[in-house]
Amino acid sequence: MRDCPKEPHLPVYMVVGGCFGTIRMIWNLWSQIRSRRYERLDIIAPPASAYEDGLLASNIAARVLSIALTLFLLLWFGLGNYWTFRIYFPDFEPTLFEPNRWCSKQLYIFSLVHLGILYCVLLAFVSLAVVLSCCYVFSCPLVVRYQ
Repeated sequence: MRDCPKEPHLPVYMVVGGCFGTIRMIWNLWSQIRSRRYERLDIIAPPASAYEDGLLASNIAARVLSIALTLFLLLWFGLGNYWTFRIYFPDFEPTLFEPNRWCSKQLYIFSLVHLGILYCVLLAFVSLAVVLSCCYVFSCPLVVRYQ
């Protein structure tokens, strides 16, 4: 936690982002497993007693928490960009006259690689959406085949 005195928020960004990102991924995995289990049981619609038991209220609460977690992670990603690029390539060793103007090389490079991978994944999703949209607009047979 003290490996980057020039930007003390950078280690916090990596730890908190990793923890909450892991929680988000486990939550997504659990939701997928639970929905597959209900599909296997052939549950089409919740019974009328589900409204009385609060089953739908818990689903709404889970959705609100999921949206809140996603918004927090998006905000945290933006802050991480600011904290990482604000000190673009700092000194990696402390100097005698300015001992607090350095950052650990491993921590800084890891945060840059982390952001680079996230931007590549985001670019891939946007590119895929554009290609699929163009295929849909121009009646590409690729989209029709898999509908």
